[in-house]
Amino acid sequence: LLSDVNEEADIDMVVSGQAEELWVRADRQLLIRAFRNLLNNSLQHGKQQAMTVITLRMWKEGRWCCISFADNGAGYSQDLLRRLHSRKKKKVSQNIGGLNIVQKIVLAHGGKIRFENNKQGGSFCEIRLRAYSVKSR
Repeated sequence: LLSDVNEEADIDMVVSGQAEELWVRADRQLLIRAFRNLLNNSLQHGKQQAMTVITLRMWKEGRWCCISFADNGAGYSQDLLRRLHSRKKKKVSQNIGGLNIVQKIVLAHGGKIRFENNKQGGSFCEIRLRAYSVKSR
């Protein structure tokens, strides 16, 4: 997944100890596509920074496997956030296309997704997928 990321990004990945044994039932290729779209979005919109910093975190919360993507880029416009949170999906514009795909993939897997801007600047996306322990696989 990270092999496509060039040297213009500094990726900080944090996995909590309990998350190392988490499993989710999902289409591997679709999840890779979703994660790749989020990484590409961060790289594309972080170009005004000298170095794009992307922080990935994974942890368990109740029955959920939680994964967050945060960056130091421009963040999401208010219009984009409104369209992502809208229940009425209109024709997908080029600006929202990749993020709309991410949203559809997560929701198709019974998950939850939230997009917002970081208080310090940059974008934030949290994905929640149903977690399964190794014993219940």
